[in-house]
Amino acid sequence: MRLPRPLRSLLVAALVCGAATSGWASDPEIIVQRLCDQAAPRKVYLTRLGDEVVWSDSALMERAVDLPPMLAKFLSEKAVANPAILKVLQDLDDLKDRGSYRPSLLKRIAPGDTGCVATDGVVQAKINCVYLDYLRLRYPRLDVRVKAALDPVLFLAGKKLVAAVMPLR
Repeated sequence: MRLPRPLRSLLVAALVCGAATSGWASDPEIIVQRLCDQAAPRKVYLTRLGDEVVWSDSALMERAVDLPPMLAKFLSEKAVANPAILKVLQDLDDLKDRGSYRPSLLKRIAPGDTGCVATDGVVQAKINCVYLDYLRLRYPRLDVRVKAALDPVLFLAGKKLVAAVMPLR
């Protein structure tokens, strides 16, 4: 069910205020709706890799066998085919095990959508919290890797690269 925009805005405001006091967002439907709203004004790309879907809004790239129904519907209506995103995924996948990417932690350091970081204690990459809330929902046991403040932050489930997020400038 898609909520009317005024009600959605009110819920998002309540979620952001709640996230500021309780940590990470927790309602799955709202998390996925916020992700769709975040991606809506952007160009969204989609392709397949075997039985997996690979999609990107140029800030987040995810590969998955299945997607939340709301996101799958959004992608079916908005995304355009672009097999070139597979090259980016493969390049990032090749880099994930090299020494330049280091294990890191996710932290919410400020309220709002821009108050999240991935840090290894030295490097701090600022990331949109909408993407982090979504990835934490989808992959509760993520291994996060960071290289530099403006390089893609990699998210692994086990040894498999499942997502990459471009940091905020």
